[in-house]
Amino acid sequence: MNNDYWEVRPTKMLVGVVSNTSVTTDLCFDGLAGLDPTILFRFIDPYGRDASLMDDCDIIIFVRHLFMPVYQAAFQEAKRREKPLYLLVDDNFVVLAGEKQPNPADDAIFKHYAEPIFQETLKDMAGILSASPALTEFFRSYHETILPFGPTADRSIAPRRAAVAEDLRVGFFGGAFRAEALRCEVLPALKAVARKRPVTLVAGPSVERFREEIEGAGIKLALVPIIANFRRFVRTWQSHGINVAVHPRGETANIKYKTPNAVLVSHYLGAVPIVWDEPAYTGIGEADGLLKIVDTDFATALASIGTPSNREAFMARLATFCDSTFSPFSNIRTLRQLRERLWPAQHGDWRMVAPPSIGEIAR
Repeated sequence: MNNDYWEVRPTKMLVGVVSNTSVTTDLCFDGLAGLDPTILFRFIDPYGRDASLMDDCDIIIFVRHLFMPVYQAAFQEAKRREKPLYLLVDDNFVVLAGEKQPNPADDAIFKHYAEPIFQETLKDMAGILSASPALTEFFRSYHETILPFGPTADRSIAPRRAAVAEDLRVGFFGGAFRAEALRCEVLPALKAVARKRPVTLVAGPSVERFREEIEGAGIKLALVPIIANFRRFVRTWQSHGINVAVHPRGETANIKYKTPNAVLVSHYLGAVPIVWDEPAYTGIGEADGLLKIVDTDFATALASIGTPSNREAFMARLATFCDSTFSPFSNIRTLRQLRERLWPAQHGDWRMVAPPSIGEIAR
């Protein structure tokens, strides 16, 4: 008697990802490698202008941009090939279009998202992939298909192990729009700490204009250049050995649409995150390994993690939080849904397999 049975084997899907190697691409896709051998990725640099890379892709995902000239050219090529097209959003360019940007080039890019051309363009797309619940709600009226696709933990990146150091090493890797809050709200707290022990501030170029004020307060400043490649960013920042990461307030309407990326990045860098109370951090706090500025200030927050043992306890909780919150299987589930839309399960390849054991059924 033959007890074998037939099951459907999912058809392999090649996902074309159109992106100029942005951090968003790394955060959302790198952690997915190898988790499902039937889902393959091809990363297509629009500046490479090689549209033939799209030919055998089953679906194509545009990361963040549609209206930069090279992205628009890639979009037209993808549309000509009649591929299912998706847009991955992790910022709200619609609201950003209503704000004057520090970089005038961004004004030129964002303006199209506030115009009818954006909604007309979405009619040619199969759906939107959203990196945060707030973005999902905002764009729900823009397209009937909107699915979650956010930052994920990449298990191939080893988080830095905290090292005991004489100085307090504080990192600021937030956007330039948070730099003024760093100066007004974080710097006084660091100045108070610097009276008792050495303090090093590791930061991006946006704080260069505060150099005299920082160093005049007795704080050592280590500037890190902007690094687009996320893995290189992590390696570079890990080498600076920060043990606290500050993420002060930012004045922009886009704040409520942000993802909690800073928490995951802090985990990689071996730093306890101290974040401003923003929608991205609703429902999480000290039990999850981060400090949130709500009723306290940065000086009090810094004092509460002043000892290595306190920081280690926070980092252990942070690791647990990141493993569950940034599980890459969430994005894998979304990609499987996209495949199901492309090929219903009954159209997969069928194969004969042995029946599952009792133990497998129980699991």
